[in-house]
Amino acid sequence: MSEVLIASSALIPALLILRRIFRKRISRRLQYALWGLVLARLLIPVNLLPAADFSILSAALPAQAQVAERMERQPVYVLPVSVSEGSPASAVFQPDWAAALHIEGRYDVVTPENESSAAMISYAFTLTEVLELTRKAGMGCMALWLAASNLRLWAQLRRRRIPLELPACRYPVYLVEEGMPSPCLFGLFRPAVYLTPAAMESEDGLRHVLAHEEAHGRQLDPLWCLLRGVCLTVYWFDPLVWLAALASREDCEQSCDELALKKLGEAQRVPYGRTLLRLVPVKRAAGGVMLAATTMTSDKKRLKERITRIAENRKMKKAAFCTSLTAAAVICAVTFTGCAKPELPAEGIPGDNPPALSISLTGLTPFKPVRVELKEAPDTVHHQEDGFHGNHHGRHQEERCLLWAGSRTAGGRCTLAWSHEGSVYVSLSYSTSGSFPTDYFLSFPEQEYCEEPFTGLLGYDGLKISYNERLAAGERTVNDYYVFEESPSGVEIYLLARTFGLSEAADMDGDGAPELIASDGQESCQMIFRRDGQLYEADISALVHENWPEADSSVMTFSWSGEEKCLHIQGMLTGGEAAGRQLRFDGKNLRLYNLESLQ
Repeated sequence: MSEVLIASSALIPALLILRRIFRKRISRRLQYALWGLVLARLLIPVNLLPAADFSILSAALPAQAQVAERMERQPVYVLPVSVSEGSPASAVFQPDWAAALHIEGRYDVVTPENESSAAMISYAFTLTEVLELTRKAGMGCMALWLAASNLRLWAQLRRRRIPLELPACRYPVYLVEEGMPSPCLFGLFRPAVYLTPAAMESEDGLRHVLAHEEAHGRQLDPLWCLLRGVCLTVYWFDPLVWLAALASREDCEQSCDELALKKLGEAQRVPYGRTLLRLVPVKRAAGGVMLAATTMTSDKKRLKERITRIAENRKMKKAAFCTSLTAAAVICAVTFTGCAKPELPAEGIPGDNPPALSISLTGLTPFKPVRVELKEAPDTVHHQEDGFHGNHHGRHQEERCLLWAGSRTAGGRCTLAWSHEGSVYVSLSYSTSGSFPTDYFLSFPEQEYCEEPFTGLLGYDGLKISYNERLAAGERTVNDYYVFEESPSGVEIYLLARTFGLSEAADMDGDGAPELIASDGQESCQMIFRRDGQLYEADISALVHENWPEADSSVMTFSWSGEEKCLHIQGMLTGGEAAGRQLRFDGKNLRLYNLESLQ
């Protein structure tokens, strides 16, 4: 959907400009045919031409990804939903309607006067989910409008029509004495011409109307009118689609004028114009845009332009014809081509060197940052009168030691860490609060650790906290990436990712957006990346071991090379041969290359 919207947002204005430039130089039949490009772009969900760097989608990719990320992070709350007695943990639930819409449950703890704990359950949509629900609701309303308006017209015509015998017309002809604003052609499979009493007042007028409606039939306009209504149903929120629908409807009528006059002859040009002036209802805006019928309504300006065009009888010149087609071809080239995916970095890889192994990552399950529930801090104490700000070390306050207070983030917040009885606790507080916080979001055994702010990683800003985890076989470094968001109840904390070992942001696929690569220098290797607005995590070591059975996984090691933008794999094959490989990422696949073939 987003690709179609981006492409059509360039295609429709371009055709409107082209229509304006060549309005007096090319025939309306050609201009009307060009609107078929908009129909194809809106109704065909795939790109009709291969991906290219000059595509409008390729140019819009960075902005599209940034907007999608921001919309995904913006919560829209629905409050309240329910109040449940008991502990907060027991109060968390997800109703059937919330589960069906994939809505994340969130709750806030409240304490009534009787001091019994309760939880108020609220549900949060992302802005993306809100817009998607609104779009689908609007589509439902528009579909009802499309169906109801056409069924109503069909019922009225069948009830009021009177058959006429007019052998000169290729379609059945009926007279409708009331309730129809103008003559029209209606029906997809068995179209028929419906006339008003005014259309039969003169023989010449009747001949003009029949020629006009037969021209509609030759152009299959009832079908195109229905497809236009489908486009308005699906893209009801896009004003450009409405502009295209109105412009194409106007060009449709003028195209039929050209076809009708070609059949009637040049001598009927002035009488034909007088017939239009007599029969076309003049309104402020063209109506019936959702009808699959060729009714004729127009405002004064467009009717005047239509009559002027009939009177002038301008001939299309070959130069204008060729120029307009060339411009249309260029417009199609940039709006019908797909988005060019980033290529593999060129360092060290000849273009004709195929990978020894390709592992697809298209089957991974996306994930979202996990909300972190705050825990009550142990032994809450009062601070000393001078408070604490900045970076303080070794301050003892009733058996608690403030280790650091820093890493200022948006809104004047900072993280505080303190040690207590052999453990370290990390909390988020305001730098001006002057007191220890009463809750924390991270704790681990007391040891050396560090914090580091990050910006623009996977579309988020936040804080990385690294510390060691004690295992039976030794220790490993843990890197927790946290992001903080404002909410009506305060600041909410989310765990974006948890990696192990050496962890760093690296643009592996060269698209300008860094991925998160982590390796412990031995067997473990992770990659977290964003694709089409979704987050994915790949266990690279498990994928390589699964798809490369010749390698001995017990001695396989991974190391990231920022200079070469690839992972180096060292190990042994099952036959005892040393294995050296490079692993690269192209946005959808992991590609394994033999080092010998890269020389």
